[in-house]
This record gives sequence, C-alpha cells and structure tokens, in this order.
Amino acid sequence: MAIGVWGKTPQIGVGLPCGSTGVSHESAGPRPSWPSAPPGGTLRRAVCLKIVAVALLAAAGGMTACSSSQSSGGAPREEGGAAQVPPFAVEQHVAAGTDVYVCSYLAVSSADTFLVGVSHVATAGTHHVLVFRTDLTSIPDGSDAPVDCFAGPSSPMRHMRGEVYGSQARTGSFSFPAGVGLPVRAGEVLLVEVHFLDAGAQDIDARVDLTLATTTKGIATPAGAFFFDDPFIDIPAAASARASMRCLVPDDVTIVSTSFHGHAHAQAVTAFVDPPTGAPASTPYYTAPDAANPLPLQASVPVAAGSHVRFACEFFGGPQEILQGLDFQASEMCALSGAYYPAMGSQAESCALAPDDFGTGSATCAQTLACAGACPAGSAPPADLGLSTVPNVDPCWQRCVVASCPRASALLLALVRCEQNNCGSECAAPSSAACAACRTTHCPTEASACAGDTCGP
Repeated sequence: MAIGVWGKTPQIGVGLPCGSTGVSHESAGPRPSWPSAPPGGTLRRAVCLKIVAVALLAAAGGMTACSSSQSSGGAPREEGGAAQVPPFAVEQHVAAGTDVYVCSYLAVSSADTFLVGVSHVATAGTHHVLVFRTDLTSIPDGSDAPVDCFAGPSSPMRHMRGEVYGSQARTGSFSFPAGVGLPVRAGEVLLVEVHFLDAGAQDIDARVDLTLATTTKGIATPAGAFFFDDPFIDIPAAASARASMRCLVPDDVTIVSTSFHGHAHAQAVTAFVDPPTGAPASTPYYTAPDAANPLPLQASVPVAAGSHVRFACEFFGGPQEILQGLDFQASEMCALSGAYYPAMGSQAESCALAPDDFGTGSATCAQTLACAGACPAGSAPPADLGLSTVPNVDPCWQRCVVASCPRASALLLALVRCEQNNCGSECAAPSSAACAACRTTHCPTEASACAGDTCGP
C-alpha cells in the first residue's frame, strides 16, 4: 500500500494524528447548517483524520478496466491510451457529534491527458464529495497533508475553479459521452473536498474511495468546466439578502453537472437557463438548500447559443455586515460551477463575457453611478471584475451595485469599462468634473444609456 498524496513523493503516515487540532472547529465561528444534531447538543467540530492513497484498482460501471501493472510511484495504469488513476482514498475517524470539511490536492497525471469519468464509494459518515479544477500546476510545497477547507485566507478553496464531480450519495459515478473528455494538463492539480459528518451517538470510521478514468486517445470533443463567482454581495447585519448573477453562453453546449459553493450564511441557491430570446426561464434547472447541502446535479441540460445561465443566492446575515470574499467566517460567496461540453474557452467559463444582473435593489444606473462616485478614488473594479482570477471588488462598489436594480448593473459596467479604456486618469475620481467631461466626449452612448435608465423592462 502506498501512503501519501498522488503527485507527491509517497510518505508513510501522511495526515493529522488523532487528537490534532489541525482541523478542529471548536471555536471557528459559524459554519454551514448541518442536517441534524445529536440529542441534547449541537455538533462538536473536532475530529482526527488521515488520508491514504491506495495502490489498487477499483472497477466501476462505465469506467475503463486496465490490466497492466501498477508502478511504485502511484502513476495511472494505462493500456491503449485509456487509464485509471489509482483510487484516492480518504479514511476518517469521526467522533460522535462531530463534522469536518477536509480538502486534499490530487495531481492527476505527469503528462497531458483527458478526464473521461469519475466514481466514488463512501461509507456511513460521509455527507458529500466534490472535486474541483484549480489554478495550480503543481501541489504547493507543504500541502501533502489534508487541511481544513475553510482555514481563513489560506483556505485551499481560493484555488478552486470549475467543479468536475460531485455527489451527496454513498456511491456515484459520472462519465462524459463517448468521444468527450476534459483536457487535463501535465501536472494539473484537482482539489478534493469531503464533508464528514456523524450526527449520531457512536463514533464511526468513514471512508471514501475516489477513482478517476483518463485517456489520451479517441477524444474528438474537449469538455470544459465553468465557475461563475458573483463578485457583488452585501448582507446587512441580522437581515436577509440576495445576490444574483447572469452569464452569457456564446455557443451551443450541454451542461452535465452543476454544484454550488457558499459560506455559513448561504440559505439557498436557484439556477436557471434563460433562452436567447423571449421571457426568462421560470423553472430552475438546479436548486440547493444551503452551503452544507450542495446537492450536486448530474444531468444533461442542453443550452442554446445566446442563452444565459442566471442564478441567485439567498443569505441571512450575522452580527456584522458581510461582503463577498474567500474568508469563511468574515465573508460570503455565491458561486455556481460544473462541467459541460464542448469547451467554450476561459472567458465564457469564468463569466467574463458581459456579466450582468448583479443588482437586487431598486436604484437606477444614474443613482448607482452617483453612489459609486462617492467611493474611494481608484477603487473601481477591473474591466473583467476579477472573474478571470479571483474577484476582489472594493466594499463600497459592492454595496452600490447590489443596491441597483437588475438592469442597471449592465449599463453601469459598460460605462465603467468605457471610462477605463478612454478616461483612466480623469475618472480616477468618478465624481470629478474632469471625469464627467471625458465621459461625455468618449463614452456618449454608454453615458446616455445610463442616464436614461428607469429600471424598467
């Protein structure tokens, strides 16, 4: 048995010892709501864990069977271009009334390949399993051991991009149609999140075995993974709030999986596919009740070119205002992700192509522009809103945009992009006379559209 994390030098005993506080959440603040709690108390959040990589093949329905020998380094077993990465196993001793989110990095292959399927088998005590693409090309130094998924600013979740597999069941499997595969670069790193939960009165030993199927041949249609991360969230203290986002789908595609990511204050999410013309969709294609229950969807959803994926998250605030960000305790996220085919390119996958529908209030574009004009000089968001990397929008701008009506955000951001391209120095202070003059000269169409907005249909 090879012990360690795939893609790194195998090690014996990698993981946190029982009793370690490395993933304890005894005083970590609010977490997602749990399905249930043991009699007489809330769930304690202190567990011990170890992660092992098991060098054996587990045959799964629809997955490629291989017969060549396993290398000592844990490399994929391959025959005729098809391969199975040796199963990645997560073993967890879960004390009664405890839970934890455990994240681990997984390097798929040392050569370019295609991911064509994923499957898992889990025991009692496993709530859900999610697998994400990341922006990493190698496992970070010192990251061989599993870590708390929500460890503040250093959380590994800051590297997540599109979700490629998810399940909230004991067993699950997913495979792309024949001839379709997700390109995986040499050394590309996936992020595996497992939520372990024991709401009972007895300790349990839980385990998840995750198997990836890859191939280097026979792929005619590259798949992709989308990650739509709303950069504008404003949740007042002890109050309900809503965040929304709409993303253009420029090509005919088929969505094959969808999941949701949020933090402790996320109450629900709904996602729709609005057709290219006509009224917006009234029936969601995906819903989830909260961040602790992402209810990953595996279903084929055809999407016509020119459609929009529109989604919204509901929140309830804590004792202080909460804005968008990565810190689990201090900020929130409203992110929709999943796999689809054929690939559209990184701009579409990150919603960087004309994103809109951010506002959930009633302020017109002109009113929102005046609000933003009072924000600190130079604080306007970048042209792509940071969607191609990690959103990091100024708090003042977040408040202004969320307070706008849904129609206003597209008009406002079009004007802001024009200003950034033509009036960068003049509009460093958006409310200045110099900015107004430059706007009139270089952005007359965008300025007129914003000024004429009434938040009507």
